[in-house]
Amino acid sequence: MNLVEGLERVRDMLGANGARPETLRVVDLIRQNASSISWGDNARAQSLLQITKMLMRTPAANQDVRIYNDFAKIEQQLAIRAETAARERETEVERPMPKDKKFYKAQKEREKREKEATKKAGG
Repeated sequence: MNLVEGLERVRDMLGANGARPETLRVVDLIRQNASSISWGDNARAQSLLQITKMLMRTPAANQDVRIYNDFAKIEQQLAIRAETAARERETEVERPMPKDKKFYKAQKEREKREKEATKKAGG
């Protein structure tokens, strides 16, 4: 994930949560710095959760518990979202796949051949 885009998404989430203006300014400042650096557009992050954890370690978040709490709320939402997605993937993997008509047709023919072989052997 592109770092600048990730920061924009985190900022949108903060806005939706009603975060304090100071928190939004911190994200804006970091986003501006990241986009102004020559390699900033190519900077990558693994996830929004990683970006949020990075923001939680900024000096502004360490100095103001309210800013930290805004980031912590986003972290919690992202963690819940990730956990839910993981459970859904797990459920999807464990769900049995339905068999197609070919499978049942081949199974029926196999059973028919086995019955015929049993009759010939026994009779």
